[in-house]
Amino acid sequence: MGASGIKIWKNLGLHVKDQNGKLVKVDDPRLDPIFETAASLEVPVYMHISDPVAFFDPIDQFNERWEELNERPDRSFFGPQFPPFQEVIEQFANRIRRHKKTVFVGCHVAGYAENLAWVSALLDECPHLYIDISGRIGELGRQPYTARKFFLKYSNRII
Repeated sequence: MGASGIKIWKNLGLHVKDQNGKLVKVDDPRLDPIFETAASLEVPVYMHISDPVAFFDPIDQFNERWEELNERPDRSFFGPQFPPFQEVIEQFANRIRRHKKTVFVGCHVAGYAENLAWVSALLDECPHLYIDISGRIGELGRQPYTARKFFLKYSNRII
């Protein structure tokens, strides 16, 4: 029967290091054969690239996810050992742009539910990208009118 898809977890770009101890970026060209093979086999690639933007900020009284991160500091990506959120999300966009024949599903609103304008632009540019909305109801719920317009516009691309 075989695999019906591939899932790339957020450890790529945040934790995985190469044999030289360098962080492997989401758009690292050494990984291109994986995405080219997925295209040739017509299997989708699900990419869970990052967590909410607040997870990349200091765990302090100004962080909207303070309570969650205080209880689970292992979910934090703040510090010199991690790249900034914007760098990781742009690597993801580069990966999607590079493989136009590969079907991608950007998990959790393509990793950037806080910025539907950014996700919209990527969806417009990349017709081979789909998204899911799991785990991001909080981020979507605080922008109800924008989210509604987004859902209507991309209803055939949301899982």
